[in-house]
Amino acid sequence: MYISIILPTFNSEKHIGETIKSVLTQTHSEFELIIIDDGSTDKTLNIITEFSEFDSRIKIVKVGQNSGCPAAPRNIGVQTSKYNWISFIDSDDIWHSKKLEKQIEIIKTNPDILFISTEIINFRDLSRLKWPKNINDDKLIKFRNLLFKFRTPTSTVMVSKSLFAIQYFNEDIKYKAREDLDLWLKFHENIRYSYKIGMKLVAYRLSDNQISGNKFTMVKRHYNVLYNYQLNNNFKLKYFSIIFTTTHFIIAFLDRLIKRSV
Repeated sequence: MYISIILPTFNSEKHIGETIKSVLTQTHSEFELIIIDDGSTDKTLNIITEFSEFDSRIKIVKVGQNSGCPAAPRNIGVQTSKYNWISFIDSDDIWHSKKLEKQIEIIKTNPDILFISTEIINFRDLSRLKWPKNINDDKLIKFRNLLFKFRTPTSTVMVSKSLFAIQYFNEDIKYKAREDLDLWLKFHENIRYSYKIGMKLVAYRLSDNQISGNKFTMVKRHYNVLYNYQLNNNFKLKYFSIIFTTTHFIIAFLDRLIKRSV
């Protein structure tokens, strides 16, 4: 089973090598890695080119001018992909070596599943990253679950390419860093549920200057996505989005209080 892995990157010279290595060392090796360089001005392009010279699974797509958000390069990656299953990884995140393997096991035993994600662990220093041994119960995630508690980071997702017939990532700058919320909601409106593996198979890198670091901005963008979200029956959430935004960030705050990052 072959997977198309989409990796958008912009001025990521500090961590891009670590991210690529976590992909290339997957126990499941049947994949293509599409790296979309979104107009980098540092050494990112040189680094990814060196990797591509030693591994034929890597394909580089160059974008001349930075698009301003990851939605556009992700869409380019999907449109360029060859295979029927798509995975995403951000340029500073790390995958557990069995991330693809575990997701494919679920897909093979559950042929109706079109969307599968995993849990995550936060980290700052790769040298201190230790994958936890405890495993939570797997879950089935429905549309309403995403409204109240959106916990599906893009780097955890494997999705059937067929779902992109519904919609692509919204490239409007107002959706920056929340374009995934908008797309996952639309996907879940059109499927019965997705499957979430209870293992932490993705490490999300915390840094002071990342997009999601400005919490007030993130709250506004989250609210904007929900306020403008239109259901398949044409009903718009509008001011109902106040409730859903509040529950999301309260739950996220409580999770931060009780969970340690490494």
